[in-house]
Amino acid sequence: MATTQTNQRQAAATKRSTAAKKAAGTRARNQATKSTRTQARRTTRSAQRTASRAAATAEQQATTQTNQLQDLVESAALTYVGAALTARDRMAEGYEYLRKTYGDSESVTRQLKKFERRGVTGRNRFERQLKRSRTRFERELRTRSRDVTKQWSAVRRDVERQVKPLQSQVDLVSAQFENAVQTGVTEAQKAVERVVA
Repeated sequence: MATTQTNQRQAAATKRSTAAKKAAGTRARNQATKSTRTQARRTTRSAQRTASRAAATAEQQATTQTNQLQDLVESAALTYVGAALTARDRMAEGYEYLRKTYGDSESVTRQLKKFERRGVTGRNRFERQLKRSRTRFERELRTRSRDVTKQWSAVRRDVERQVKPLQSQVDLVSAQFENAVQTGVTEAQKAVERVVA
């Protein structure tokens, strides 16, 4: 009996040990599966977040580009409208100016007199400028003429100063030559008279 009990105890211990090992294996598998599932969920969530961020960034860029294009189109349209309105206002102002200025005969007469006065003022200004220019030119011409006359006088004096000594030398040489010729003629006459006598 002791062996049967021992065998039963050993069999029960072995069953317990096997069950415990089986349970530990199941727990380990469950833990690994749970860990894998958790990791997979984390990876999936991370991928979803990344995809969501990329989609949001792409959507934001598309929105930004759309807004920029919309702003550009709106700016061009507003510029065109503003230019058209400004041109219309200028035309209206021009028409109003023409109506006020040339609307009746008195206005036309006033404008013509105004133009005439402006023309007289312009002519007078032009004549004054012309007279000033002529006066300046005449003054410069007189100054230059005086300068040329002074320089010519100085040159003539210098030439006369240099020619006078030459003239006196020429006169001296001429007189000496005439004297020598006359001396030769006189000596020749004397020689002829001696020969004849």
